[in-house]
Amino acid sequence: MGQPIFRRTSSVCSAVLVVIVLALQACATDPLNERPLPPPDVLSPETGVDVVVNAPMTYRWTAVPGAMKYEFHLFDRSNGDYSRYYFDELAPGDVCSDGVCELEVAAALPYMSGHAWRVRAGNYAGWSNWTRREFTMVEAAPANRLGVADRPQ
Repeated sequence: MGQPIFRRTSSVCSAVLVVIVLALQACATDPLNERPLPPPDVLSPETGVDVVVNAPMTYRWTAVPGAMKYEFHLFDRSNGDYSRYYFDELAPGDVCSDGVCELEVAAALPYMSGHAWRVRAGNYAGWSNWTRREFTMVEAAPANRLGVADRPQ
């Protein structure tokens, strides 16, 4: 006479559980996902540029190897403290190509300096430090430049 059905089922369940645990451990020990990531490098716009209100501005940064997501913020400085104006969590496949990530946003912030944008990279280990650049919101741009105005001298 064979083993009772309960013992055979229990053995099969135990074997399946061991396979699942081993697979999860293999994922958790992937070297790219085990350590925190460095912050992205900002490509543009850099600190100090003038951004035209409601004009599409393209924010660019370097792709971080191993990043599973990016977090992007625009901040409004008008109330004396930074309040978040725009926030997005982005998938690298949606914003990155050939080592460069970019996001186009048209913002309508008050005309003043001290507004900021920042981005950071994330993986299973958490988030990188933020990159952060300040900009000034202006009313109009010269005809030869879209989205960024020349700073007065």
